[in-house]
Amino acid sequence: MSWAEHVASGIRTTINGVEAFYVDRGEGNPVVLVHGWASSSFSWRRNVPALSERFRVIAPDLPGFGLSQRLPGGLDLESVRAFLLDLLESIGVDEFSLVG
Repeated sequence: MSWAEHVASGIRTTINGVEAFYVDRGEGNPVVLVHGWASSSFSWRRNVPALSERFRVIAPDLPGFGLSQRLPGGLDLESVRAFLLDLLESIGVDEFSLVG
């Protein structure tokens, strides 16, 4: 999958005033794929198709990475955790498996 295909297949939304990008594919129990530092959801492009055959796969760009805006107050683990949980709540996900 190319970068352009990845961007076209993703979803843009706003979480607490911050523009966010994520991929949401498949059905079943949610699996959230969290990319590493200085990366993006694009790093999961080879995993998403296979996992989405059995699970709902959600791969967000963390704040300040990929196509998601930076957080106004800076970046720390608590802010990233809150952002991720707010994103998941906004799309109706309250239980999930976390990979990353």
